Amino acid sequence: MRIICSPGLFIRWLFRRLQRFRDQHPDIRVRLTTEIYGDRGFDAAEQDVEISLEHWPGRPDDIKAQFLFPMSLIPACAPSLREQGPLPVEPTYLRRHLLLHESARREDCATWLYAFAVDGTDVQTGEVFPNLDMSTKAAVLGAGVAMVDPLLCAEELERGLLVCPFPDMVCGTQFGGYR
Repeated sequence: MRIICSPGLFIRWLFRRLQRFRDQHPDIRVRLTTEIYGDRGFDAAEQDVEISLEHWPGRPDDIKAQFLFPMSLIPACAPSLREQGPLPVEPTYLRRHLLLHESARREDCATWLYAFAVDGTDVQTGEVFPNLDMSTKAAVLGAGVAMVDPLLCAEELERGLLVCPFPDMVCGTQFGGYR
């Protein structure tokens, strides 16, 4: 079985499930590719299973898909961010903190700000990282505020490494859910 999925989704969601699958089905050989479609896009001749966001650019429309879970966004930061000043107490306070973007597109932050009609925060500011793991780690280290998926970052949230200043302000994305 040949599987392709993004590195962040693999390490944060699929890894443990894949380990259980391998334990239960030792006769099935699994080959995993951790990238988003590789260089050529999803290729049914190369992969049997693809896990990605349903509306991700380049995702073929003719793939049979099973919905797994929605992608959600919420701002999160380390509790230690208090040492640099007060934690955001209302959404407009995000402009006072360094934004940590998981990609150069910066769309997660823009999506969240738009969903809650938050003005005055420039999404072009802040640090850009190549993936969710790096932006999340920077947030855990107290560098600023990252937009995280609460399901994919559940471990950091449950352990108190990250806190969500606005716990009731969760939104979806234009990319839909994971399939």
